[in-house]
Parts: sequence; structure tokens; C-alpha cells
Amino acid sequence: MRVARDLHDRILQSLAGLGLQLVVARRLMDRDSLAAVQKLDDIQQQFERVEIDMRNFIRRLRPMPTEPSQGMERLEERCETLQRRVEMQWPVLVEMDLSIAERPMPHELADQVFLIVQEGVLNAARHADASSIRVSLQVRDEELQVEISDDGKGFPFSGSYDLAALNAMRAGPLTLKERVAELRGNLRLESSQAGTRVVVTLPLAAAVS
Repeated sequence: MRVARDLHDRILQSLAGLGLQLVVARRLMDRDSLAAVQKLDDIQQQFERVEIDMRNFIRRLRPMPTEPSQGMERLEERCETLQRRVEMQWPVLVEMDLSIAERPMPHELADQVFLIVQEGVLNAARHADASSIRVSLQVRDEELQVEISDDGKGFPFSGSYDLAALNAMRAGPLTLKERVAELRGNLRLESSQAGTRVVVTLPLAAAVS
């Protein structure tokens, strides 16, 4: 299940976005060939980054020690890269508030937090027709709080629901719910016609096996 979710979040999401960009490039060929060539160059660079990400994913499948080190710093860098990539692919403004404390975090946990952020942002950009997305990461005591909000059209249901309620309804983003549950965290989703707000709370001591 972990491998399936990670392949979905890392590779399938990226390839789906690149597929949409190829459609745009094809439409540009007849009316603006220079713009189409530039678009194809951008797509090639993104494919190269997907290849690097896939190689890193395969490397992480191999057993390796868990080392609390620069997980937080790496998480910030990856979130900023995600911000640039999403703003390039979709007509949406992404704001990142990475007010997180300087403290060690295992790479594995930081990796899972990034995948939560990535799925939330990509879902909002791709499905919610949002014009703006805001991500906030904060460390409070022994918990990490991830908040993702957008001004899109929301889910088919309205209201505020925690993880247990969403599971009972069989609603909400499946892989995101599974990832939060595996990390022994909680999730609150607020949906309305004015947009969606997702708040994920994770213990910093969450085990990632």
C-alpha cells in the first residue's frame, strides 16, 4: 500500500501534469511554433526531474538507517520547488508559509509530510479550479501542523469533518487519508462553495516503517 501510494503521489501525478502540458504544446504548434518549442523544452526538463525523483524513490526502497538530520530544511526546499512547478503548470497562485522550527526530523517523516503537501496542492490545482492555494507548516510542541486551503469549488459535500467521519462517509482524498492514518495523525477537512481547508496534525515522533 505504501509503494502504491508513493507511486501515485510521486510519479503518476507528475506524469498526468506533463500529459496536460503536452496537449497545450500540441495546440500551440500551429499558431505559435516558438512558444510550442519553449513549452516542449520545459516539459523535457520536468521529465528529467521525474526521472531523478523515480531514482530517489527506488533508492529509498532499499533498507537504510533512519537519521534525524536536515529533514526540515530539505522539506522547505521541496515545497518551494513544488510551488514553482504548480504555478508553471496551472493558472494558480501558490503561497507557502513555512514557519517551522529548526529541529531535527528523520528524512522519512519529512518525505511523507511533503507527499501530503504535494497531494493537497495538486488536488486543489487540478480538480478544484482554484485561483489561489495556501500552504502553512508549523511546529507546535511535539506536533507538526500542515494546513492547505484554496478558493476553489470545494468537494461535493459541505461542512467540517475529521478523519473518522470522512472514513465513515467513504469521502475525501483516499491516499491522503491513508497516509495520515499511517502516521498516527488526524485530519480535518472543511468544504464549501467558497473553497476547501485541510488541516493535518502529525506527531513528530510518528514512526515511518
